[in-house]
Amino acid sequence: MNHYIKIKVKYLILTLIVVVLACGIHVFYIWCADHPEICISVGGGSAGRNLKIEAPYISFFGKNGIDSSASAELKLFMIHSTHEVVCSNLKDEYKASDIKLDIEEQDKQLLLKYHGTATTFDGKTVDFKREETVYFDLDAEITRHN
Repeated sequence: MNHYIKIKVKYLILTLIVVVLACGIHVFYIWCADHPEICISVGGGSAGRNLKIEAPYISFFGKNGIDSSASAELKLFMIHSTHEVVCSNLKDEYKASDIKLDIEEQDKQLLLKYHGTATTFDGKTVDFKREETVYFDLDAEITRHN
């Protein structure tokens, strides 16, 4: 009887170790899927004829061979969509522009700061300053290409 109890305890301990290991692997997989390697480069772009505006170029790939999750890809799509809205408004309000983009991570937010000059349809050159906020934190490498 005593031998039977020792074997049961050994199987119970072995089962607990396997369950803890499986849970750990699952959590690691989810973490890798939600935290892909992200590189955001800022470089030259255009919003149409005579409308120069720097654009964010986003590249990402999974960590440790694990593909990124849909929620991580949606966050990157939101950055691109926010920039597209700025470009659309620029086309509607100005006939020419030379606008730079600075991207900063601050307080679990990503700030897109646009600054430069723009020419209205009346021919007036004005200072262009606009700040857009994307409300989530990205662990991304941000670089500038001139």
